[in-house]
Amino acid sequence: MQYLLVNPFLDKSVGIQPSIRRVVQVRIPANQQIWVPQVRIFGPGRDRRYILIFMTERLVRYQQCGDMHFLTFSCYHRLPYLASPEAKSLFEDALERTRRKYGFVVTGYVVMPEHVHLLVNEPQQTTLDQAIKAFKLSVTLRRGERPFWQARYYDFNVFTEDKRVEKLRYMHRNPVVRGLVEKPEDWLWSSFRHYATGIEGTVEIESEWTGWRREHGGELPGPKIRTWGTQMQAQR
Repeated sequence: MQYLLVNPFLDKSVGIQPSIRRVVQVRIPANQQIWVPQVRIFGPGRDRRYILIFMTERLVRYQQCGDMHFLTFSCYHRLPYLASPEAKSLFEDALERTRRKYGFVVTGYVVMPEHVHLLVNEPQQTTLDQAIKAFKLSVTLRRGERPFWQARYYDFNVFTEDKRVEKLRYMHRNPVVRGLVEKPEDWLWSSFRHYATGIEGTVEIESEWTGWRREHGGELPGPKIRTWGTQMQAQR
C-alpha cells in the first residue's frame, strides 16, 4: 500500500503543491510503522498538523502472455498537448521509431488532441510496459510541455478476433464521435485510411495490406482492394 502525507490546513489559495523528496519512516497510531514518501509541507510556524491519505493501489497488468493490448494514455490533466498537426505527426514518428527499436506490431492507433489509443502486441526486445515508458519519454523530450503525460495508462488484453475488431472500430470512430471530422477517413492521424485503401503512413500497420506487400514486393493487390475496403466501410 502507498501513502501520501499532506497538510489539510494549508491555505489552498497559495497554489503550492507538496513535493515528494525521499522515503522516510513515519510513526502512526497503534504503534505501527509504515514507509511513506516524505512530502515537503508549506505552512506557518512549527505547529503543523498532518493527515495520512491512502493512495490508489498499484494497477495489475497482464503482460508477457501473448495477447494483443488495447492501450490508452492521456496528456497531463488531459490537456490538448496533441492538438496541433505538428504534435500529432511527432507522436506518429516517435511511435514508429519505438516500434522498430523494440520489435512490436501496431495493428491500429488514433491520435486525439489530449489522448491516444493503440492496438499493439508484446515487444520482442523488452516488456510492453518498458516500451511504453521509452515511447512516452521520447515524445516528452521532443516537446516543451512539462509534464507531458499522465503517469499511468489503461491496458486491456485483447484475446479474441471480435474484440480486436471492436477496439479498431472504437478508435477509428473516436474523431467522428468527438465531432472533429464527419468520416473516419477524414482524420489523418489514425490507421483507418490504411485499412480502407492500403495507403502507407508514418506508422507501419500490421494488416492484410502489409502482408501482401511483403509477399509481392510492395505491389498493391488489385481485386482485393474492394474486399478489404468494404470490410473497413462496415466498421464505420
